[in-house]
Amino acid sequence: MPYSSVASISKWGNSQGVRLTNNVLRHAKLSLSDQVVIRSEPGRVVIEKAKPKYVLADLLAQMPKGETLTLVDCGCARAATLACSGELNSTLSKSGMQHG
Repeated sequence: MPYSSVASISKWGNSQGVRLTNNVLRHAKLSLSDQVVIRSEPGRVVIEKAKPKYVLADLLAQMPKGETLTLVDCGCARAATLACSGELNSTLSKSGMQHG
């Protein structure tokens, strides 16, 4: 069941803001420091928890030492773009891997 409360838009420096109560945050399963996406639509503002953005080098850095990784050609345009731009080689070399 949705939870709602009434708040006012206030001036904060050169910006405007709305304070969110603990109950609103708790019900929305949000916490302080969470990244959110704010979207405006006619007559309303929607705040949603941001989806995490994964970076290949960060994911590879979390792999246990000695773990092997098999590269699979997914055939997607982004992989081809990365390979052509050298970004993939750069990312893999930072993790001690090679492409090609």
